[in-house]
Amino acid sequence: MKALLYTFAAVVLVAANLPAQPAAPDLTLTCDHTGWRTNNQETFCKLLDFTVPFAGSLAVNSGNGAVTVRGWDGADLIVRAQVQTSGQTLFDAEMLAARIVVEVNSSKVQATLPQSTCCENWSVSYEILVPHAADLAINIGNGALSLSDLQGHIQFNIGNGAGSLVRLAGNVEGKIGNGASAITLGGDHWEGQGLDVKIGNGAISIGAVTVAMVASLVLSGPEAASSYAGDDSSLARSVQAMHRPGFVAIVQIAGKSADEVAAHHKRLPARWQCC
Repeated sequence: MKALLYTFAAVVLVAANLPAQPAAPDLTLTCDHTGWRTNNQETFCKLLDFTVPFAGSLAVNSGNGAVTVRGWDGADLIVRAQVQTSGQTLFDAEMLAARIVVEVNSSKVQATLPQSTCCENWSVSYEILVPHAADLAINIGNGALSLSDLQGHIQFNIGNGAGSLVRLAGNVEGKIGNGASAITLGGDHWEGQGLDVKIGNGAISIGAVTVAMVASLVLSGPEAASSYAGDDSSLARSVQAMHRPGFVAIVQIAGKSADEVAAHHKRLPARWQCC
C-alpha cells in the first residue's frame, strides 16, 4: 500500500513540474456575418477547429480562401477553418459544405471537394497558429495572405490576393501575381537571411524600415513611381510604391547591423541616394 502511495506522489510531483502550455491567443475567424452572395444563391458557413502536434514545417494549400498565419509561444499547431458555400437553397449549400474535406495534420493543411462541378461555389479560409520558428510553404489561388510574428523559412505564392507581412524574420520568399502587399518590419534590422518579394501587378508599401535593411528595391513598368519620406539623418524611411496596370515590383531586404549603415548607404543605387 505504501509503495502505491509513493508511486502516486511521484507522478503528481512530476506532473506539477512539467512546463505549462501557454494559453493560445483568441481566434478571430467567425461566421458572424450576413454571408457572401453568388448569383443570389443561399449561403452557408461553418467553422472547424483542430489542434495537433506540430512537425516543424507546414504546407498550406488554399484554392479559394484567405490564409492567416500567426506565430505563438506554444508547441502545437492550431487551425480554424471557415467553410463557406452557396446553393440554390440553404439545404443545397449545407450539403455542399458537408462534402468538403478539410485535412489538417502535423505538417499539412488543405481542403478538397470530391466530385465537384463547375457550378458549385465554395471557399475555405484558415486562421493558423504555429510556433514562431515554423517553416512554411503556402500556396493560394485566390485569397489574401496575412503572416505575423514568424521567423522561419517562409515561402508563399499568391495568384490573386493581397499579402500582409508583419514582424517577420528569417528567410522569406514570396510571389504575388495580382494584389497589393504591405510590409511592416520589427526592430532596427532584419534578423535572418532576408526578404524577397516579387509582385506582378499590384501596389507595395514598406513601413518602419531603415535604409540599411534594403538590399534592392526595383520598380518597373508603365507609370511606375516611388516616394520616400522620413528623417534622412536617422536613415529611417517609409517607402511606398504605387503603379498602374503592368507594374512590376521586386523588394529585397537583407539584415544589416547598425555599424554597417553608413557604408551600406554609400553602396545604395542612385535612386535611393537622391533624396
